Formats: sequence, C-alpha cells, structure tokens
Amino acid sequence: MASLILLLGELRQDRRALTKHLAAAAAVELGGADDADFALFALSVHHAYTALESIMERVHRQLLAEAPAGADWHRRLLDDARLDLPGLRPPLLSVETVRLAHELRGFRHVVRHAYEMEYDRARLLLVQHAGAALAEALAADLDALEGWLGSLAEPVR
Repeated sequence: MASLILLLGELRQDRRALTKHLAAAAAVELGGADDADFALFALSVHHAYTALESIMERVHRQLLAEAPAGADWHRRLLDDARLDLPGLRPPLLSVETVRLAHELRGFRHVVRHAYEMEYDRARLLLVQHAGAALAEALAADLDALEGWLGSLAEPVR
C-alpha cells in the first residue's frame, strides 16, 4: 500500500503541472497572435495533455500492472479511463472529460508530427475552448480519483 501513497504524490505533482499548462494555454490571446504566441499555446497544450496522460498511465500501471500497448495506446488509455471496472476501480474520468481530452490529444499529435505547421486560428480557438472546459471537468474527476486512492491508502497511514 505504500505504492499507493507514492502514486498519490506523483498524481498531485502531475496535476499541478497539468493545471499550470492548461492555464497557460487559456491565457494565450489567439485573436491577434503571432508565431511566438502560437508556439507558446502549442507547447502549453502539449505539456498539459502529456501530464494528463502521465496520470492515467501511472494509475493504469499501478492497478493493472501495465498500460495499453500498440499503435493506438494513447487513445485506448483515455477510453479505458472512462470504464467502470467493478472490483478493481471506478471510472477515472467522465465521458465528457475523455471527449475533451481527445481534442487535446489530437492537437498534441499534430504538434509532435507536423514539422511545418500552418496555424489555423479557428482550430486553435476550438482547442483552447476544449482545454478550458477540460480544466473544469478534470477538477471534479481528479478530486474523485485522489479521494478514492486516498481511501485505499488510508489503512497504511
């Protein structure tokens, strides 16, 4: 059970990074943005999604001993997080949180793999809106996750 206490500490650290980067992405003024603003936005979304993915991967490995593998593991990790697994764990994320997270996951993929990217202001605004909505949805989901993991670790304390 000491591993659950460590997991909680790592989750809280990743959550701070996630919150910081979602706030940074929300603060970028995309209306009259230049390439530096777009780059800041893209990097903030990249880091925010990576922090969320890290949380899900840590929990998945702790409870199931391994995370999904294969070409679509990023998508499956999110989709698995919304499942209720009786006797193992409750859903980690709501259906809406997963939907919003997929928006950021898709954008992160483009940022990682499109080396000469033309910024589509309308698309960036949609991603920014999804990031803001994700920040709200995640707060409740991650509070519930921390509470559940804390209750499992309680006998150890």
